[in-house]
Amino acid sequence: GATGYTGSLMVEHLDAVLSMQPESHRHQWGIAGRNIGKLQNVASNCRTEPRVFHVTDNAQLSHMASKCRVIISAIGPYSVCGEDVV
Repeated sequence: GATGYTGSLMVEHLDAVLSMQPESHRHQWGIAGRNIGKLQNVASNCRTEPRVFHVTDNAQLSHMASKCRVIISAIGPYSVCGEDVV
């Protein structure tokens, strides 16, 4: 998710790119993971305002996916929970 090592690097980079756009042209985006506290911490360090999705089951995963056009997955461990994202 967004709070792991790879996910946090992805969030940092995407936030930096989006923060360079004028607010009127800025894309909406979000971060997801299983630990709401860690997600809120990651979001609070962003210059933009990502939506936070607390995802702990397939229903929440489906809800999150229904709000997205693109999903970039950093889920781990993939062997345990990655297939549901696909």
